[in-house]
Parts: sequence; C-alpha cells; structure tokens
Amino acid sequence: MTDLATIEAIPALEAEAAAIATKILLIAIRDAESFALAVEDRAEIKRRLARIEEVLGPICATAHTAWKTAVAKREGLRQPFVEADKAYSRAMGAYEQEQERQRREAEEQAKRERERLEAAERARVAAEQARLRKEAEDQRIAEAAAAEQRGDTETAARLIESPIVTPTVAPRPIFVPVALAPPKPAAPGVAFRDNWSAVVDDLSALVRAVAEGKAAITLLQPDQTALNGLARSLKGALNVPGVRAVNERIAAQRA
Repeated sequence: MTDLATIEAIPALEAEAAAIATKILLIAIRDAESFALAVEDRAEIKRRLARIEEVLGPICATAHTAWKTAVAKREGLRQPFVEADKAYSRAMGAYEQEQERQRREAEEQAKRERERLEAAERARVAAEQARLRKEAEDQRIAEAAAAEQRGDTETAARLIESPIVTPTVAPRPIFVPVALAPPKPAAPGVAFRDNWSAVVDDLSALVRAVAEGKAAITLLQPDQTALNGLARSLKGALNVPGVRAVNERIAAQRA
C-alpha cells in the first residue's frame, strides 16, 4: 500500500475503532439470537483487524526493524563505555576505601604511639617520685642516726616520726607527630556513596525463614509463568499448596 493510500485509510480505521469501543460495555449474550449476532460481530472484528494489519502492519514492521537495528547499534556503541564507566566507578570506590583504611590505620597508629608515650611518662614519673622519696627517707634516717650519736634522742625521734616531704614530679608534655594519612580523594562532580545489594545464597533457607515467620512473605516472588504452565498441563489436578487452578472459558473463532 502506498503512503498516500495509508494516510487516506487511517481516518476510517480510527472511526471504526471508536465505534467498536463504545459497544464493549454493552456486549452481552442472552439468547440464541444474540449469540448468532455475536458470531457475526466477531467475524466483522476479525476482518477489521486484518484490515488494520494490512494498512499499518508493513509500516510497523519497517519501523520495528529500523528501531531494533538502531537500538542494537546504540547498545553496541554504549556497552564498552558503560562497562568502562562501571569499572572506573568500582576502581574509584576501591581506591577511596583503601585511602580511608590507610587514614584510619595512621590515626590508630598515632593513638597507639600516644598511649605508649603516656604510659612511659607515667612510669618515669612514678620511678622519679619513688627515687626522690627514697633519697628523702635515706637522708632522714641518716640525720636521725647522727642525732642519736650526738645523744639528741629528742631530735632523732622527731625526725623518725615526721612525714617525708618530696617534691612533686610533673609529667612532661607528650608530643606525637600528626598522622601522615593520605588525603581523601576528591574531584569536582565526584561523590562517593554506598551501594548495598542483597544476594540469595540459600533459597531454601529464605523460604524456611518466611514459612517460620522470621522474614516477610514479600521477599518471595512466585514464578507466575511456571505456575501457569503447570495449570495448563495439569488443569484441575493442579496440586500445589497455596495455589489453585482457575479456568476461564473463552470462545475461539476463525476469521
């Protein structure tokens, strides 16, 4: 059919489609006469469908072929770029995570070094305080012994009973160099985010969890295609728990 003939035929087809659309809600068969009319109407519908296909089928086929060719070409050209973009995205995410790991490791190392230095300083202060106390204790004993030798027992007793006073050892400030951590990767237009997904490693375990009420039933999706295939094969003998076979009687009519 020529393009001009197609253009001229379309308005008539549109009018016929609009007319049949108004009759759909009124379709009912109550007796043998309305049944016979339904057969005639369906025969006419078959002819109209054939006419629509005759007029627009070639255009659709050509357009569909062109569309499939264009889509295939587009996807073929896009695929390596899309895969490269995904590879870059994964590599950049792995790099950012590695930089973050190194940063945390550097911070943890600096923290451990500070704790080590603080513990060492506390030990030094305690040792120095103990040394000063021992020196003061030795000096007091020596002075008391000297007083005792002089016969000054009162001074000796006072020295022995008096508390030992030692200077307080102040801890020295702790200096830990700033952790040499790599800078966070950044670039204009680049942002990092988590992209979580779920992987079903054990379908049976998931089914059991749903059956036991430990997981929502919405996590399972029935295979409607497989179930319909079973219904067509087994008909009323279909026996799957939770599933029933439904039959809708329809009429087939040749054109």
